[in-house]
Amino acid sequence: MLRPLRRRLCAWLTALVACGGLSLTAAPPAQAIIGGSPDTSDTYPYVGMVTAYDSSGQYRCSGVLVSPRVVLTAAHCTVAVVGKTLVNFHALLADQNFTTRPRAANPSLGFSGAEGAADGYHSGTAYSHPGFTGALGDKSVDAGVVVLDQPVTTVSPAPLAPKDYLRRMAQPVLAKTLFTVVGYGAYLGPAPQGGGKPTLQDTIIRRNHATTKGSQVTSATLRMQGNPNDKTGTGTMCFGDSGGPVFSPGGLVVGVVSFGHTPDCRWSSSAQRSDTSTVLTWLAGFGVTPNAG
Repeated sequence: MLRPLRRRLCAWLTALVACGGLSLTAAPPAQAIIGGSPDTSDTYPYVGMVTAYDSSGQYRCSGVLVSPRVVLTAAHCTVAVVGKTLVNFHALLADQNFTTRPRAANPSLGFSGAEGAADGYHSGTAYSHPGFTGALGDKSVDAGVVVLDQPVTTVSPAPLAPKDYLRRMAQPVLAKTLFTVVGYGAYLGPAPQGGGKPTLQDTIIRRNHATTKGSQVTSATLRMQGNPNDKTGTGTMCFGDSGGPVFSPGGLVVGVVSFGHTPDCRWSSSAQRSDTSTVLTWLAGFGVTPNAG
């Protein structure tokens, strides 16, 4: 089953297509992006958390600054937004219980744009690619942007990969290539006392990163083998990482996290490619162009 790696967890967190399936059991600090590591050295300052309201409440995603005023994310993170969208590029955004999260005075109207400014949140307007139908899959166009009201002057944008960058990789090369995924998603907590499987938890919001092997390139997506037990990689994506960037070994943005193939975030996931002519032509309309190559 294809599951968007976004949505809200009943009012703020992240979940599956329907709310539920993500435990909020108290746990000690753990690493998000399943099997990943926190970005304590601020290696990815251009990756931010994206949060907004829709008719169901507040949710969060991830995104990457690709020009001083444009944050690239997933279309399913930008569709049906009510009010403004907020983006924050701090590596650590909330401790246990989300004490620093911004809230709209009137959730039915969404953010006005002023909320969270003192805590480093940038306001903007969300746009979804016109080709996004709401469906996720190997032919989807799950690309969105947040056009910020004011340019970001403290962070340099991340470079986009040129057209068909991924298509140029032969399958044997792709299968050995480690891509880096970055986002603010859920993490896998410890197994419960007395036995059982570890549960997905979301009690700390911070930027995390992991490496994962490439698997397949389609006309629209990059599939990655996200086995956290694979010694050649360190992890995979989870809920809340949607829209977060996927970087090539050279540091180019090649896609954004789109959907998972399993309900527990422990195996393969797919990213919307950002190097397709469909996405790049649309981004050009916002003044965003890829790296030469």
